[in-house]
Amino acid sequence: IGSGSVLIALVAGGLIGMLSAYFDRLGHVLMRIVDVLMAFPALLLALVLMTLLERSVLNTIVVIGIVYATTTARIVFGMTLKLKRDVFVDAAICSGAGHASILFRHILPNLMSPMLVQASFIFAFAQLQAAALDFLGLGLPPEVPSWGNMLSEERVYVTRAPWLLICPGALIILSVFSMNLVGDALRDNIDPRFKSDIAGV
Repeated sequence: IGSGSVLIALVAGGLIGMLSAYFDRLGHVLMRIVDVLMAFPALLLALVLMTLLERSVLNTIVVIGIVYATTTARIVFGMTLKLKRDVFVDAAICSGAGHASILFRHILPNLMSPMLVQASFIFAFAQLQAAALDFLGLGLPPEVPSWGNMLSEERVYVTRAPWLLICPGALIILSVFSMNLVGDALRDNIDPRFKSDIAGV
């Protein structure tokens, strides 16, 4: 679930963000759509989309990927907007490079590091989102083993056997927490200035 959602969020969100920042008119339309989608809480948006689809692994991955593609698009949009004004883009234009070459050969490589950090955070939140959807009965089918389905099925035993809920709940927390630590470590290594700024506060 997490890996598939990350792939969809990065590819779709990255393309939308890059194209919106590079082509102004297209950007006005696409980013307004992104802003509207971001106005809804992530879980609420996922619930609305899942009610329109049947419960399956593929649909859960696609819905969670779409939900977090909006955040990725907004981040990539801001960074691409800054990068397209840099000198190396002007040099590429002067050398006769086309739009596709500028976007994918010059701008995209400079986005890979922050997108890698974003991927770790999306993976963590995708796990949490999938568990929430499963618990509410809108995620994976009941026959598919998942932490959310375990919580949903075993909540009736909360007074007699609470450990049945504690184990999957603890695993969800540890999974999200560990991926957040990975994201923080990647961010500190990629951008040491962030770490120094925090230390100086």
